[in-house]
Parts: sequence; C-alpha cells; structure tokens
Amino acid sequence: MIGHLEIDLPESDRFFDAFESPQHGIGRSSLPCERSLQVDSYLHVLSPDASSTSEDDVQSTDVTFQMTSTVKGIYPPDLVYPKSRYQSCESPGLTISNEGSVVAELVEEQGRRKALNSGEDLFEDDDFTEFDLTDFTIYLPGTNVQHPYELISLHALATRFHPKFLFDGFLSFGDVRRYVERIPFEICSIGNYGVEDLDSIETEVWIKSDLNIKSDIFYRLRSPALEYVRFFEAFLWTARLSNLFVEFARNRPYLSVHSFRSDFYQWADQKHGHSKAFQAWHSKYGSDDFRGHVSTNIEFLYNEAVGLDWTLHKLAIWRELRDAKAIPFQKIKTSETFVTPYVYDLWNHLPFGHHLKAVTPVAGKGAYIRCQDTEKLIEQDHPAKVFFPSREHDIMRNRPDIANIRIGDVLAVTKDLHLELS
Repeated sequence: MIGHLEIDLPESDRFFDAFESPQHGIGRSSLPCERSLQVDSYLHVLSPDASSTSEDDVQSTDVTFQMTSTVKGIYPPDLVYPKSRYQSCESPGLTISNEGSVVAELVEEQGRRKALNSGEDLFEDDDFTEFDLTDFTIYLPGTNVQHPYELISLHALATRFHPKFLFDGFLSFGDVRRYVERIPFEICSIGNYGVEDLDSIETEVWIKSDLNIKSDIFYRLRSPALEYVRFFEAFLWTARLSNLFVEFARNRPYLSVHSFRSDFYQWADQKHGHSKAFQAWHSKYGSDDFRGHVSTNIEFLYNEAVGLDWTLHKLAIWRELRDAKAIPFQKIKTSETFVTPYVYDLWNHLPFGHHLKAVTPVAGKGAYIRCQDTEKLIEQDHPAKVFFPSREHDIMRNRPDIANIRIGDVLAVTKDLHLELS
C-alpha cells in the first residue's frame, strides 16, 4: 500500500530546521521559510494471517491509494538560533546595512525633523539620543565555545559568564528604517525603577552598541522578532523582579535569601497587590517563595541593584549567593563520616564501612562528641549544637511535639496519603 499525505501549513507559519546546528555559511538549513510541507508515506500492509506465519512466509498485499487532508495543530519547533543563521530565510529585497552608515543616516533624519518641528517637543529626553530597535533577536557571539550563536535572554548580559551579546534587527527613526546584523553590545539599561506601574518597564529598556560606546546614542527595544518573544518575555519578568528587589532591599541592610521565602511576597502584595500588572507578573510564577529565582538571577540582581545604589553592595545576600562567603571555610579535620551508632551497625560491614565512625552526641552544653569505637572525647572548636529552632520561636510555641525533641530520639516521617507512585 502506497500512501500520499499532504499537509498544508498557513502561509504565515514558518518551518525551520532548528535541530541542525548552523555554521557560518556552511551547514545551514536549506528549508524554505514559508512553504507547504508534503510527506510521502509508504506503508507495507501484511495479510490478515501474517501473525500466524514466520517472517519468511509472510504474504503481503500491495494497495495503492492517495489521501489528501489538512492537518491542524502542528507547529514548528522553537528556533534555537536567529533567522540570520539559516539559509533562504531572508525577506525578498532585504538589505543588510552597515551600523555606522545607519546611525549617520538616523542622526541626519533626527536633525531634519528637529529643524522642521522646532516649536514642538518631539524628543522626550535631550540627555541622550535614542533610536528604535524592532523585530530584534539577541544571541551569543560565535566566540562562545559551548553555545555559539544561540538565542539568549537579555538578563544574562554582563554577568561573569556572558559579558557580550549580538543582535539583529531594524533600527529606525521617523521614515528611515534599516536592517542590521551581528551588532555587538555589552550595555543594557532598564528604566522606571521605583515606579508603581510595572508595565512601564516593557518600553523602558535600552542597549548601547560597541560602536556607540563613547557617544550618547542608545537603541530602545520595542518589539522582538517572533522567534525571540519567549526570551524577551523572560527578561521582562526578571526585570520586574529586579525592580521590586531594589525597592525591597533599600532600608534592609541585613537582607538575606531567607527574606524571599515569604516576607518579600507579603511586602510586594501589600504594596502592589492592587496592580493588574503585578497580579499578572506573580501568576506567571505561581509561588510566594522567590528564593529560587533570586538565587538563579543573583548576578543580574547584583548588577542592577549596585548600579542604581552603591550602598546596596553591602547586603548579606551577596555573600550568601554571589560570593558564597557567608559560611566561613572549614578545615577538614577528619576523613571519616560521623554517623550514629545505629547507622554504623547497619552499614559498617559494607565496602565503605571503614569510612564511617560511630559517634554518640553528648547532651548539654559540653563541647565534646563521644566516639563509640574508642570511647575517646574529641574536643571541638565550638560547642556541639542540635539544630532545632529556639524555644522562643513561634514554631516551638505552636508545636510542643517539636519542642520536646531531644538528642537520642528516633524520628519518623508519616506516609503522604496523596502520594502516588508509579
């Protein structure tokens, strides 16, 4: 049986082969950008009695038919690289312009408009010059060994791992609009810190290219390319987190990662809970515990916070998450693993048993741990402590079963009644 299946994709949909790693000029995908996709399927149908015969005795019937149908709901995979890295994806008549020539042309257009409209305030801020950047993608340079030319979110810029990015897109001002590719930059500026309306951040993002590093020219990010939308939305979410982080950190010199378990959201909800922008922002995360996102984006948060307010460089959270210096380095005093006598009896006969040392904790304030195997008291630099909340803590007051835990007690965890194991 020979079958022919035709799948008609809408003209607006674009199919890209994002699985093959494109290289510069060689090995690019040659699939067209907008094309209906045809799939020829050849099926070999076995006769009904084939299950009862051996493979050599199988009899088959060849049936030829043609089937044409429209398949809906099949979408191309998300792109990993910018469209400029793929062949046959350039728009007809699109010319790649030189950034220097484009900037000169845009400055000339700006001057012309200023002269024609000298009595009108067309320019929001004369402290710097800005041009719009639309239909843009941002990606890693080819010098990145592990992920050359891969699309990346903007909040990873200027970290210790990604000091510089590239962008493609259309630079424009007035009636002048030009396309540029592979423009390097390492400066991103986010505005409207401290503003109640979190939605305003979306239009308050600028980047400065390496070409303009000594000038006052910035590119304002407007609308991303379709394949870059998911990366830009992730950046905007993190930028809003940074806005709230800076506001929350001020007047909190002892800010710690533990403050983001619940205190941060309670404060943010009380201050911005009435805002639909805040509600939409929080719903995308779906949790009141922000420690994970703060830890993941600590480099970005540090750059933004310290760049806005130098006094914030002393926050404890930087030592906890960024520098990892909150816990002093401890010298190794033994190569063995201390376990309770019960655990030692269970595992000491195994091949790794010689790495175990059975110890019996000594209750009270004594600065000693008793070793069961030698009955020798080993002096410690600090008193032995059992890591339980203090009796003055709310948990202790509300949970007497926890407050009554003592050294030597055996603890058990009850079964989760709703846990389903497959």
